[in-house]
Amino acid sequence: MDRVKKCVSYIALASICSLHTLATATSRMGTAIVTESDGRPCFSIQSDNETKNGLPLHGIAVSENISSVAGRYPEEFWRFVADDPAPKNLILPSECVRYGVVPGDATERVHKQLAMFHVYSVSVVARHENSNMIAYRANFCMKPIKPGKIEIVIIPNNYRGSNDAHALCHRSH
Repeated sequence: MDRVKKCVSYIALASICSLHTLATATSRMGTAIVTESDGRPCFSIQSDNETKNGLPLHGIAVSENISSVAGRYPEEFWRFVADDPAPKNLILPSECVRYGVVPGDATERVHKQLAMFHVYSVSVVARHENSNMIAYRANFCMKPIKPGKIEIVIIPNNYRGSNDAHALCHRSH
């Protein structure tokens, strides 16, 4: 029975992370927070009444932004999934999970190097069993600002075309 629950958890995470266009249109998606930590993206969840005490972290997936690809599925760059369908690791709005750092109760499925100026989507699957929320999502890119430091540029959801998103990423402040 535990293997069935684990399999269902993996399938659910994969399904959620592949619903890029649907994900931004549904009210059951929250906003992922993307910051920089030691030269890498770091992922968290928005702060609200449901998340203030932390949520069980089911997994994180980072892939190409859907508007960056035409006629094919977005390539995954990083993904991990909790080993238990009821994860013990919590993600708090005040903390983040650094790209490439997998919590102790999870299994990494994909890990590839991210590139500067490319637009990515992140899905943070963190929820209580009875929650209406499905996941937390954001689109972002990285710009180098000095050796070992990057700037995270958040790409708003209304930047649907890849040219607009890439232009925003290349724009200087």
